[in-house]
Amino acid sequence: MAPAMTESLPTVLVWVTHLLGTGHLFRTAAIVRSLRRRGARVVVATGGMAVDGIDFADAELTGLAAVRSPDATFRALVDADGGVVDDRFLDRRAAVLVDLLVQTKPDAVVTELYPFGRRKFWREVDQLLEQAATMSPRPLLAASIRDIVEPPANERQVDFAVGRLERLYDLVLVHGDPAFVALDRAFPLPTALAGLLRYTGYIGGSDGCQVATGSTDGAGEIVVSAGGGVVGVSLYQAALDASLLPGARGWQWRVLVGSNVCRADFERLAGAASGNVTVERARPDFPALLHRAAVSVSQAGYNTAADILDARIPAVVVPFCDGGAQEQTVRAGLMAEAGRAVVLPARDLSASTLVAAVAAARALSPDAMRPVAMAGGNGSADIIMDAVAQKGRANGDR
Repeated sequence: MAPAMTESLPTVLVWVTHLLGTGHLFRTAAIVRSLRRRGARVVVATGGMAVDGIDFADAELTGLAAVRSPDATFRALVDADGGVVDDRFLDRRAAVLVDLLVQTKPDAVVTELYPFGRRKFWREVDQLLEQAATMSPRPLLAASIRDIVEPPANERQVDFAVGRLERLYDLVLVHGDPAFVALDRAFPLPTALAGLLRYTGYIGGSDGCQVATGSTDGAGEIVVSAGGGVVGVSLYQAALDASLLPGARGWQWRVLVGSNVCRADFERLAGAASGNVTVERARPDFPALLHRAAVSVSQAGYNTAADILDARIPAVVVPFCDGGAQEQTVRAGLMAEAGRAVVLPARDLSASTLVAAVAAARALSPDAMRPVAMAGGNGSADIIMDAVAQKGRANGDR
């Protein structure tokens, strides 16, 4: 008897460029791992600076010429040597990316954040998408975005995203839970595009970084973190100062210093720690620490917020707002509205205000915190795989 015919597993090409923090890479890596577990071939084109400790499983990685933002305004881009990036530099990246597309012949192309952000990279991403749209069979084209994208500053930014979604995209993977926050809270789309949206659940916790299970670290502690840490030194210092105040001496603090903080600053922070403070580098078992901790103190970036929501832990959030950024302020407000966090504006951050905010957070009730949809890495992979299979069957390609 002949063996049953099975659908071939897809190839997925993912574009991601991080410019300041590392959250974009961590979210993308979680999706990539989930795709690989389902047998998909995954090719990842990364365009930011190299970051250690991110697990892309055994995906095929192609590094475009690396760029970064020298500050939180994102107005300029610089290369690995600090030189200002010009159009010719970006055109060379575009040529490499299109060549990778032609060689890979993917069944799906996923762009991280674009076209809701990363507009400076329109040369390479538009060429990627437009070339993909001419291929036969045409690959599925999907955008991958966090729960809250930076609200548009003007109508041009709205038109930029909407025009490309209408013309090129098949799906928008929104890594959140619409029962907690819908995309239109920050970035309204025309009703006609609502059918593109697929909510995946939050990426974090079990489908984020690895989780160690045998440790008791974090139990009953105030866990202070700032993601990659490049903009978190003031928060770390405030926690160290707060630990010395009378109201906080009975609390045990754990300060997790991000990998992007230089060694000199890390050693200075560690050397200033009092007896009720542990200072160490950020840990891969961060989600597990939050499940055991009393309070989380952090900014309000996506990855940390997802872990806080998953752990259902009271939190103090100090939203990052440099350069006019609004995303974290919106997310922090939602967390406060849901009874999950106390918001401490960055302009008001001090040792005394932090102690007061932690005391207020300790009074929040975890039992009253409604669970949110998680496992967004797995949810994203399932959506992509199903959409590719449906597209193939509709076109008679598989």
